[in-house]
Amino acid sequence: MNVPMAFYLFSEPVFTAMDIYSDRHDDPKDSGSTQFFSKRILNLMKGMMSRSPKDALRETSKKYQSIDKFLEYFLEWEEGAKKNKMPFLSQSTCYGLKVTLKATLEIFAFLKQKCDLQYLMTSRLNQDALENIISRSCRESKLYTIFFF
Repeated sequence: MNVPMAFYLFSEPVFTAMDIYSDRHDDPKDSGSTQFFSKRILNLMKGMMSRSPKDALRETSKKYQSIDKFLEYFLEWEEGAKKNKMPFLSQSTCYGLKVTLKATLEIFAFLKQKCDLQYLMTSRLNQDALENIISRSCRESKLYTIFFF
């Protein structure tokens, strides 16, 4: 799923539609837990996609709390699924999400402590910067190839 589609799927209009249709139809009657989960995902996506200092991750911000709370929830969900032998995410997806969320919080804590950074624009935390450095190194030097890395 691409990011714009995810923002559309996990959005307030979708939650509102679920509320409206749950009153009128039998199918979405018990959509409360789905809405709750979807709102968590939306808050997580907003927390991980801050693009300006105004929207940035701050120690006391709702975005920071949404990432931290989702990580707690995610770990509980994983543990419950394992204990009850229920299906869960693939091992690589689960590991990747945990690493991403923990790393975001740890990077922010490190930069706050060591560099007195007050905020972090989380949309900048992605592989693009690393890939750009590697490709630039490969282009500029005949010693380095992608196989070197």
